[in-house]
Amino acid sequence: MKTILCVCGPANTGKTETIYELAKRLVSIALSTPGSVVMQGARQLNSVDAIETINKTELIGAVIITVNGKTCGLLSLGDIGEDLAADLEYMADFPCDVIICAARTRGATTWAVHETAEAYQYELLWTSPYIKKDVYSGLPFSRLNGLKAVHIQDLLAQLGIFP
Repeated sequence: MKTILCVCGPANTGKTETIYELAKRLVSIALSTPGSVVMQGARQLNSVDAIETINKTELIGAVIITVNGKTCGLLSLGDIGEDLAADLEYMADFPCDVIICAARTRGATTWAVHETAEAYQYELLWTSPYIKKDVYSGLPFSRLNGLKAVHIQDLLAQLGIFP
């Protein structure tokens, strides 16, 4: 089943970094699997370090990964509904078997995810980053985002959605 997995939450809660951490993990797997292809825009990636980002966490454009005949697209921008809608439509037309994106908790980005899932017949799964009260003390916020990426990767594998 085609699936959209949306990392949903308020501003500044780790959605973007979680997706970036997941992208690094999935790109690493793809690059070690013969016959796999990893693209970001028109560029084929040959290392995890080649992923283009803003501020070391925000993907510049979609990362599209094909492993064992399944295609996964990752987007980390989810602040502007029209932009997200266009990116989701592009990935659905590609076609991606699974799309991983970010959205705010309500508003245009959330509706863009819903509308794309309905229009292109994607099953929709929602998750959120791990949120802690004080991001400046205790367990590092970036560590929580990395752990969430591991958990999403495991979920995808356990459900047979993506290797």
